[in-house]
Amino acid sequence: MPTRKYRRTSDKGQPTHFECAKQKCKWMGTYDQKAYKPRGNGFTDHVCPECGNLEFYGLTEEYVKSKKL
Repeated sequence: MPTRKYRRTSDKGQPTHFECAKQKCKWMGTYDQKAYKPRGNGFTDHVCPECGNLEFYGLTEEYVKSKKL
């Protein structure tokens, strides 16, 4: 049986690795590797460092280990 790639919302804990939600980009990395984008009033957003997208998928630990990220 193949391993599941994305985390379910019912999975316990926070994801450690992420994938960009844009189909053409698909950047993979950790929380610390995300770029910052100022939003105004001192707030910032985490964005994809390659395309600037704001949405990410959380990856499962099994998938991360199989890809050796």
